Formats: sequence, structure tokens, C-alpha cells
Amino acid sequence: MNLEMDTTNNQAVITIIGEISLLMATKMKELLDQAMKSASVTMIQIKDMSFVDLSFLQLIYAAQQKCLKNRKRIVFHESCVEQLKQYVQEAGFSHTITMN
Repeated sequence: MNLEMDTTNNQAVITIIGEISLLMATKMKELLDQAMKSASVTMIQIKDMSFVDLSFLQLIYAAQQKCLKNRKRIVFHESCVEQLKQYVQEAGFSHTITMN
């Protein structure tokens, strides 16, 4: 799993490559916090997604709630939306996590 962030023109892009496991939760939280401080829009792009741990979905839910309070947004790159929707539904988060 590879995790990185780039910020350009008030948009942060967090790119995740590979499996999204519990082991990356701390780093992901740090990047989400950094992105929300430095940009009004945070885009999450996931490449080669093979597994999504529940901790990632919980982080996304918490980050979306924080964004709402601060008039910011989290969006998902179109290349990963459909597959991520499936993980969100299977985990029971479809009523709480907003997919663009």
C-alpha cells in the first residue's frame, strides 16, 4: 500500500495505491487532517483497490462530518467510485458516507 498527498490550487489529492488496511489508518488520518487544513476540496483517488478495511470507512465518515462543519468537501476520483460504493454498501455505511 502506498499513500501520498499533493496540494494544488486549493485542492488536495490523496492517492492510495493497493489494499486499504488498518495499518494505514494513522497515516490516512494525518493526511486527511492536513488536507482539510490546506484545501477546501480533498479528492481521494484509489488505484488497484483490492480490499477496504472498516477503519478507512470510519475515517472517511468522520472527515466528511468535519468538512460539513467547515464548509469543505471530500470527493472521490471517478475511477474508484463504483468499486468503493460496493465496499460502503457491504459495510452498512451507504446512508452515512456521501459518494459524489
